Amino acid sequence: MRNLIKSLTKTHKPAAPRPRGTCETPPAPSQAACFTVLVIDASSSMESDDYPPSRLEAAKRGASAYLAHRVALSAHDRIAVVSFRGDARVDGPLEEIKGSARRIQNAIDSIAAGGNTSIGAGLRAAEGLLLGAPSGWMTRLLGDPVRVALPSGHVKRLILLSDGGRTPVASHGRSPSD
Repeated sequence: MRNLIKSLTKTHKPAAPRPRGTCETPPAPSQAACFTVLVIDASSSMESDDYPPSRLEAAKRGASAYLAHRVALSAHDRIAVVSFRGDARVDGPLEEIKGSARRIQNAIDSIAAGGNTSIGAGLRAAEGLLLGAPSGWMTRLLGDPVRVALPSGHVKRLILLSDGGRTPVASHGRSPSD
């Protein structure tokens, strides 16, 4: 019995703290929510079935898994859904997932493939949503995914789900990345 008590009260070296503001751990009561925009490629190249049933369905499954993960960690996070083809479309606004998870999931599920690739339009739409989110400022979005820890403790994240395939934009006179 004495050994059991010793082992239970033995001092353990604490685990190294995780970095704050990365949205990887459940937020402490004083930590602000994470704002995420899921940017999903809905161009015709996403209809390819080399990743069954299609690249788009794989991207939607990834977005759904991220939503479920965030719901389990913090219902106060906010998630928006943007899709892009020849232009960008906000399928679901940046809203708190508490009470809106079903609506966000429906926005993900409703995305259909077709049209040209315009990654730039999708990123600009996401940037606009994140600039409008509370906290006052944001650096330029570069990379995938983008996480910017703000002084207020908010984290803004953009997750791009794309095959990276270029579908030409013949009629617009712009490159597909515009």
